[in-house]
Amino acid sequence: FSSRFLIAEVCDCTRWIQQSRSSNHYNDCPAGASHAFIDQLHKAMDDSHFVLVPAVMDEVRKQNSLTLVKKNKFMEFSCKEITSEVLSYLEKGQSVAPGDVFAISILGPHGKRYVLGSMHGDTNGLTSLPMMDALHKCVSERYADQVVIVGIDANTIRKENKKSESVLNFHRKTQEMEMGSCWKEEEWDVSWTTCSARTFIQPQLQKAQGSSNALSKETTQLKDWILFYNWQLWLEEVHRDNTGVGVFEEKVMPTMSFPSDHALVSATLNLR
Repeated sequence: FSSRFLIAEVCDCTRWIQQSRSSNHYNDCPAGASHAFIDQLHKAMDDSHFVLVPAVMDEVRKQNSLTLVKKNKFMEFSCKEITSEVLSYLEKGQSVAPGDVFAISILGPHGKRYVLGSMHGDTNGLTSLPMMDALHKCVSERYADQVVIVGIDANTIRKENKKSESVLNFHRKTQEMEMGSCWKEEEWDVSWTTCSARTFIQPQLQKAQGSSNALSKETTQLKDWILFYNWQLWLEEVHRDNTGVGVFEEKVMPTMSFPSDHALVSATLNLR
């Protein structure tokens, strides 16, 4: 067999396993989670959750922000999509790709209404803050009495530069919006949620790294955030999972058992 044929076979096998494992992991959504924010999800996975999708989706990239809410916590009939309202607050000249923002207002626990936002920043994270700012302005003017929770793949990086959104700047700017996050400052250097390195038998061979460099600060970044207003909620704990069984391991992602290069991030939030 030629090396090209073997690589093609490995890639086809990996792709099939990834699709199969994706279904299994979303079926095993943490039992205690009231809602989950999952980007790039293509199928309804779990009968215990409502799968809420935006009215306008990206049919080209197939990359869309969706929201799952638990059936025994949230009332689907009360759901109102407010994505277009949020986008109307973008500053002139700013734009985001279809499917990168999904926001709803829904009746949930304790008889309160919640604004749940699911967002995905552009490759360099430069649309992440404009999206958050638009949501903040929209909520402040139109939904000030509702509890806000946002899950975002902000594509932030630790190192500050002009071409990418940094963890520090994203944190500072959302703090100015009176928002807290699931990450404490002391966790920024040690906590990461995505890995860009690949092994030499995975697709995206241009990202392949030797084992000594696979988990460096350049290949691992803190990109995924859960945000909320400090005066509404307080954080009890945050948890990462890159195995699908509730455990986080310091290893390259994706793996044969975990189909994403982003870890699952969950947080326990309590009303004030």
